[in-house]
Amino acid sequence: MGKNIDKLKHQVERVQQRMKWDEHRECLLLRVQKWAAGAKAKISDATTFINAKQDAMCFNLRYGNKTSRKTDSLKEHRYDGNVFETSASCPYQRKDLENFDTQKSTLKEVFQVLEDDDTQIVGLVGLAGAGKTTLASEVAMEMSNRFAKIVFITLSPSVDVKMIREKVRVVTSLILQKKKVLIILDDVSEKLDLQDLGIPCGSRYTNCKILLTSRNMDVCVAMGATKTILVKPLTENEAWLVFQHALGDIHMNNRLKEVTFNIIKECPGLPRFVETLGTALRRNLLSFWETPLCEPKAPTAGMSVSSRL
Repeated sequence: MGKNIDKLKHQVERVQQRMKWDEHRECLLLRVQKWAAGAKAKISDATTFINAKQDAMCFNLRYGNKTSRKTDSLKEHRYDGNVFETSASCPYQRKDLENFDTQKSTLKEVFQVLEDDDTQIVGLVGLAGAGKTTLASEVAMEMSNRFAKIVFITLSPSVDVKMIREKVRVVTSLILQKKKVLIILDDVSEKLDLQDLGIPCGSRYTNCKILLTSRNMDVCVAMGATKTILVKPLTENEAWLVFQHALGDIHMNNRLKEVTFNIIKECPGLPRFVETLGTALRRNLLSFWETPLCEPKAPTAGMSVSSRL
């Protein structure tokens, strides 16, 4: 029963975190609150029962039957909560950009462009692993109080037109009411017809801002972006901070520091690539990295990070 209590606790936390990002949260909020309240009550009741059972002098059939019923009740409530997990968007954990002036300057530029009344469609362009999705997510979090609604739509691995239309439909009424809305299309790899996706655009709907992230500047321009912003690479010091964070609390001697710094030099400021290397280093010996030092080259334009690992 203890495992089922922990699983239900964790599910409550996941669902409530996801609700912070879900574009349908107004419709789901009351149902989630009711489910979460029920879950907490069941957790409290089961915990009290376990404590009472442990204090009892003996375990008899009566306790055994109650244990079975309460375990089934916990499992059933967890099952009922599955619908909320699948109907809510994945939460985004804010990044600490205090020591990352490069990314902060890019964010500042995006903020300024999105607040420009004369600009509707903005492109955020960079190599795979440059941090486009992270920056777009930071934009959504930072500007949440400047828009009536923000919709974040990830297009990879394939474009699901029906899904996009459904998500856009949620904010269409707000756009028609001339309220400010931001639609973020993440990882755009080909030209898409915004009107075909149900996204209001043009001079009549300047209150609807659209942020595209892509590896291809031409795609953004073809979709009507009047301003494109290039994601700048991290400096060596910033990349080193990303690497250290990925390594965690692993102690590095001078030789290991030398090897890792040389690896970072092979990664021209791509956060995801540096982070992936740091995570991999945690699981491998120094000798593993010394031999193929020249192997993990950073990706070039149009190449995904994963294709080189």
